[in-house]
Formats: sequence, C-alpha cells, structure tokens
Amino acid sequence: MFSHRAFSVREAFEAIDKDKNGSITEEEIAAIFESNSIDTREPNRIIALFGCDGDKTMNFTEFSEMVTPKSLPFKNMVGGGYGSVEERRLQQLSWLESLNELFLGILRAEDDLEYYKEKYQLDGERIFQDIDSLSTGYFYINRFANWVSQNCGFTILNEDLPYVQEGLNGGRSQIVNKDVFLKRVNPNEEVVASEQAVPESDAGDAEAEQQE
Repeated sequence: MFSHRAFSVREAFEAIDKDKNGSITEEEIAAIFESNSIDTREPNRIIALFGCDGDKTMNFTEFSEMVTPKSLPFKNMVGGGYGSVEERRLQQLSWLESLNELFLGILRAEDDLEYYKEKYQLDGERIFQDIDSLSTGYFYINRFANWVSQNCGFTILNEDLPYVQEGLNGGRSQIVNKDVFLKRVNPNEEVVASEQAVPESDAGDAEAEQQE
C-alpha cells in the first residue's frame, strides 16, 4: 500500500480528509468506504489504536505510520500519482480495498490479543518489575527481548524488534513505560469487572439474606 504505483499515502489521506483540516475522523473513514460500496467495521477502534492525542482523530503522521511497512526494503519506496482520471479512480478504489483489509487484520489481531489476555490472566505488574530491574519506570525494547530470551524459551530476532515495538507502544519509541505495558498485557479491566459483577437479581437475594 505504502509503495502503490499510482496512489500515494498522502493522496489517500487527503481523499479521506474531506474537510481538509489535517486530521481524519471515524465518520470520514466510514463515509469514504460507504461511498465506494466497501463494507468496513469499527473505524472508531482504528482511530483509538493509532490516534495519539486522545481527540478521536488521526493526523497524517499517525496514518502514515499505520500503513507504512516496518521492513526496510519497502520504507524508501514512495508511490506517485499519474494516469487518467478513470485510472486514478480505479487506483483509489484498489487502495481503499487494501486499506480495509488492513483495518480488518488489525482488528482481528486486537481481538486475538484480548482473548489471550483474558485466557492467561498475566500479572503485568510483576512482569514489568522483573524486566525493569532498575525500577526506572520504563524499559527499552532490547531489554524486553533479552528478558523473553531468558525467561520464555525463545528468541526475538533483531529484524522482528520493530514489530514488537509496534505491538507494545505503537512503534513511536524504543522505550516502553509502565502504563503502556500494563495496558497491553493486563486483561481488559472493564471486561473483568463485568464478568465479576453480580447480577441485580442475585445481588437483591444476597441483600435479603443478609437482612434476615
């Protein structure tokens, strides 16, 4: 997608950014997919995952990071715009279909992550303290890779570190702080809370028993 022959990342972003304010919203994402008869799902989750500012929008840098491959051979390839109006319309449609597949892949990966977080109930606090042996409140990706090698029985290859970095903090830095790590490792607190919540009928029965 990043190196598309006739449709660049910048052009794709500008096509979605209908009001030209330099950021895209879930409504704008949904609108361009709908106008091209492409079914997509939960653009709000995509914005939440890749938008750094918490304002429910995604700027060009965030959008570019999302669609740019981490492998070096592709990073220096830049798409360019040329061709007739009809050819470029078809290129845009092709790009949007690829973008939708990327969105769906991201959401499937996030769903899988939540499933395994709930399944294994990892103690993120303890793991972080073990990795952050100097109690600095953060660790570097290389330190995490060393910890995995020493404690988990497998090695994270150097070429895979950018993907690990992307998974832990969105690829924005080689440093992972405690809050970010706990968010990525610990089970979803809202899900856990809802599973542990007592149904209203049961709560009423329990209260009645206590009064008796």
